[in-house]
Amino acid sequence: MGAALLIARIITALLLLPLSVYAILNLDLTSFTLVLSFIFLLAANEWANITKLSMLNRVVFVAIIAFLGLFCWFYLSSNLLAYIPVLASLLWLFFFYKVIIFPNNKLVNSSAINIAIGVIVIIPSWLAMVLLKQYDSIQIDSLVFDGGLAVLLLMCIVWIADTGAYFSGRKWGNKKLLVKVSPGKTLAGAYGAVILTTVIYAITYLIYSQNLYLLLVLLVLIPILVIVSILGDLFESMFKRTNDVKDSGHILPGHGGILDRIDSLTATAPFFYITILILEKIS
Repeated sequence: MGAALLIARIITALLLLPLSVYAILNLDLTSFTLVLSFIFLLAANEWANITKLSMLNRVVFVAIIAFLGLFCWFYLSSNLLAYIPVLASLLWLFFFYKVIIFPNNKLVNSSAINIAIGVIVIIPSWLAMVLLKQYDSIQIDSLVFDGGLAVLLLMCIVWIADTGAYFSGRKWGNKKLLVKVSPGKTLAGAYGAVILTTVIYAITYLIYSQNLYLLLVLLVLIPILVIVSILGDLFESMFKRTNDVKDSGHILPGHGGILDRIDSLTATAPFFYITILILEKIS
C-alpha cells in the first residue's frame, strides 16, 4: 500500500469512526434505520457493480432491497423476523464452503442467482442491526446495555479484527490464507484478528463481570465471529475475482466502496444477533 493511499485510508477512517459511533449510540431507532438503509442501498448498488448486473437488473435488484427493507420495517414487531438472520446464517455456512473450495465448484454466475445472493447478503445483515438497535435493554449476567451499545459491540468485532489482521499480517504474513480468493490475506493476519479481538473482549468482560462460565462461552463465540467476519470479506473477494473487479466502488478515499468496508459486517451481523440471543438465554 502506497503512502498516499495509506494516508487517505487513515484520514477517512478518522472522519467516519466518530460519526459512526455517534450515530449508533445516539440516533433513535427511526433515524438510525434511515441512515443504515441509505448505506445498505449504496452497498446494494455496489453489489450490482461487482456482479456486473445490467442496468435493468440493477434497478430490479435495488428495488427488491428497498421493498424488503420497507416490509421488514412495517412488521418489525413480529417475532417471525428474528428467524431471518437465523436462516441467513445457515445460508452463509454454504457460502463459506464455496469460498474455501474456490475456484472449484464455483457458484453459477447468472443475474438471477447474483440478485438472490445479494438479497441474502444485504437484507439479513441490515435487519439484524435494526433488530439489535430496537432493544431497550439487553441483560447478560450482570451486564445490562441497550441496543445501540449492542450494535457498537458488533461493529467493534469487525473493526478490531480488521486492525489485528492488518498489523499481524504486515509483520508476520508470509503464508497465504486463501491465495486463490484474496492474495493479500494471510494466516498470520487471521490469527492476529482472532487473538486481538478475543483478548480485548475477554478483558472488557472481566472488568464488568467475573462469571467464568460466560467467559468460557465468550472465548468460544468471539473467535467464531471473527472467523465469520474474515470469511465474509473473502466472500466478496471471491465475487470480485470471478468478475475481475478490484473495488466495489470509489466513494471512500483509500478504502474503495461501501461494500468493501461492510463485507465482513454483512456476514457477521446475523451471527452476532444469534449470539446475543444465546447469551441472553444461558446467562
